[in-house]
Amino acid sequence: MSFSFHQQGGHAALLYDDQEILALDRMITYHGGPWWVQHQVMVPGGEPEVAYLPIFAFYGYHHAVTEVDYEATAGEDSLTLKLIPTRTLAGTEVLDHVRETCTFTVRLEQGRFVWDQRLDLEIMADLDTAVLYQQAALRVYRFPHQDGRPGIFYQFADPQPVWASGPAVPMTHDWQWQFEPRVGPDAFRQHWRRRWVNIVLQNLDGSYSWSNLNKTKWANLTMDNRRARPCHPQGYLYLLKENGEALEYKCDVTSHYHHVCEWGMDFHFWCDLAPSMQGTVLPAGTKLTATTTVRLVGPEVTQPILTQATELRLTEKEFAQANLPAYEEPENTFAVSALERLDAQCWRPTSEGCRWETTGAHHGDGGCLVIHNSYSNVGVWEQTDLGPQQWGNPFLAGARYRLTAWVRVEDGDFDTSGGPEVGAEFLQSNGPAYASTKQWVDGGWSPSLLRLDQPHPNLSGWHHLELVTPPCPSFAIQGKLKLRLIGRGSAYFSNVRWEMVQD
Repeated sequence: MSFSFHQQGGHAALLYDDQEILALDRMITYHGGPWWVQHQVMVPGGEPEVAYLPIFAFYGYHHAVTEVDYEATAGEDSLTLKLIPTRTLAGTEVLDHVRETCTFTVRLEQGRFVWDQRLDLEIMADLDTAVLYQQAALRVYRFPHQDGRPGIFYQFADPQPVWASGPAVPMTHDWQWQFEPRVGPDAFRQHWRRRWVNIVLQNLDGSYSWSNLNKTKWANLTMDNRRARPCHPQGYLYLLKENGEALEYKCDVTSHYHHVCEWGMDFHFWCDLAPSMQGTVLPAGTKLTATTTVRLVGPEVTQPILTQATELRLTEKEFAQANLPAYEEPENTFAVSALERLDAQCWRPTSEGCRWETTGAHHGDGGCLVIHNSYSNVGVWEQTDLGPQQWGNPFLAGARYRLTAWVRVEDGDFDTSGGPEVGAEFLQSNGPAYASTKQWVDGGWSPSLLRLDQPHPNLSGWHHLELVTPPCPSFAIQGKLKLRLIGRGSAYFSNVRWEMVQD
């Protein structure tokens, strides 16, 4: 058995005993880079464990690399593949300013693959990051250090493990033609479930912190710092399954941060550019090297670390922002916080008079979303995480959707255009989700409970609201539900349902 490299047309791959263990497919994307570097295998004969490895990040979106040279070198028990950009969407001029190469090395140790992914970056001419940041959206990020000092960081790795984030709601339809998210060879199917559940980060002092991969938690964790944490310069990150098996990432760079994407699907590794900069300029001659090493390890490695690790918790402010009712399909009972469910998204208030009550449902043991307008004339609760781009069920082109709710009002002071309503919107994309323009398409509002022939209607008790949307746009990637109260008073929304109309 041995390693080999294969290239045919736009497809290339690293192989072990004729099995593809890393695939590179030429596919120009908005993320930069000419391929999906994907399907990384950790055990001979096994399935891929990492779905996607973005590379050539420094060239940015508008200078996506379109052509490369491959240099493959085989050893006795290893193989090294170096990728050297030779052309970008904007031609070759940028290559005279920045030289970025990516090198993958794979070797076999104790029956498992060990992968090194190395970035080598050389600045050929003075590079003003402030200008390029505005023009080309590089993988250069600005966020403060933990002590509040301004920071500028470069993303040198962004692995997206297979099945690292589960569907936010039970899947009723398979993903079809959607370009995103791309999270593994199986993409999203109705049987798809999360595989990885916890993460362990190594701190600057060598100790460890752990957290479950709760979507809502990570969306609100250290929001003022892009959910980034300073980590040991040559430290470890572990992504764990329930049985203790883990992907072990080891970093080798002088100063870096880790970041867990809010969906828990990918893991960003950043190095600090400040030590190399003169103001906003990276001077010619600057060289940066950063390497991640990943392998699959068992509970004999992770269990001793988990025993000593401390749980990473939300601050009081972060908890208040995150402790909101979970969004559920098809019916929302408002009884459970999104923090109690690993993959749930949450409903969000958009006005001061919004609050969540865990009791008082129209039927059942659920709660209510309350809107109380005392100063403002409009209050809204929103759920903005519908659709494929937000890890929900895909929208079907041409399908109509029904949104219903039960509502009661108190101390109402409405006119004939006011009162409680439910509404929906679709975000229509004109192409692949990130690369195209988008616009919100109105899905309509439920008929008002107030009518011109009833200027003073009896609004006591519970009332049923219903909206049936127009046919869904052809390329809707995200949706939004709204519970709205126009006028002064209070409205209690209960048992909200969202479902596709079955013809």
